[in-house]
Amino acid sequence: MKKILDDIQNSWNDKRYGRLVLYALLMVMMFALACIGVYLVILLIARYIDLIMITTAVVLGIYFYFHERKEKLLTEREEIERRELLRQQQLASELAESNYQLVERAIFVVIQEMHESLRIKQPNFLSEVATTPRYYQRGNITIYRFSALKEGGNINLEAFRTILQGRLTQKLNAMEFTGINQSVHIYDGVAYPLLQVIEPQDLGININWGIVWTNDSFCEEQNMKLLARQQVSTRTVSRPRDRDF
Repeated sequence: MKKILDDIQNSWNDKRYGRLVLYALLMVMMFALACIGVYLVILLIARYIDLIMITTAVVLGIYFYFHERKEKLLTEREEIERRELLRQQQLASELAESNYQLVERAIFVVIQEMHESLRIKQPNFLSEVATTPRYYQRGNITIYRFSALKEGGNINLEAFRTILQGRLTQKLNAMEFTGINQSVHIYDGVAYPLLQVIEPQDLGININWGIVWTNDSFCEEQNMKLLARQQVSTRTVSRPRDRDF
C-alpha cells in the first residue's frame, strides 16, 4: 500500500495524469466490488437467516451442554476426592487411636520394669504416662507422646532413649506385647524396630518423649537425616587446617 501511495505521489509530481486516472479507476472498481460483496453477504444472510439462527442455536446449545456437563463431572470428581480424603483421615484417626492404646500399654510395662535405670518414678496407672496431645501427625508419620515424673536431677536424654529403646526392642522381639504381632518393619531390605523412641525432652519435673510406629515414611526420614549428618561430618573432616600447610 505504501508503494502504491508513493507511486501516486510521483505520478502527480511528474504530471502523469493517465497513470493517475488508472489508479482512480482501480480504486472505484475496488470500492464497487467491496459494496457488491457486502450486498451479497447481507442478501445471503437475509435469505438464510432462519437456518443461520437455528445452526447458531444448535452450536451454542451443544457447547453449553458439554460445558455444563464438564463442570458437573469436575464437581462430582472433587466431591468424590473430598469424601475419599475424609474417609482416609477417619481411618487414619481410628488407626492412630487404636495403635495408641497398644503403644501406651507397651510403654507402661517397660517403664514399670526400667524406671530405676531411666531415673523416673514408677507409674501405677496408664494415665500417669499420658500427656496432651496424645499423638500428632507429621506428614505420614504418627508420633505418640508420653510423659513421666523424674526422680530428681538432670537426665542424660540420649542414655534415657537408649535404655528405653533397648528394653522396648527386646520385648518386641520376644512378642511380649498384647495386640502387637510383629517386632520389626522392613524397609529397603533393612529391619527397623516396630516401635522407636524419639525426641526425649527434659522439662524440669518430668520428661517427655515420642514413640513412632515405624513405617516407610519414617525410615526414609531417618535415612535422609543420617545422610545429612554424614555429609556434614565429611565436610568437617576434609576441611584444611593451618598446620596442613
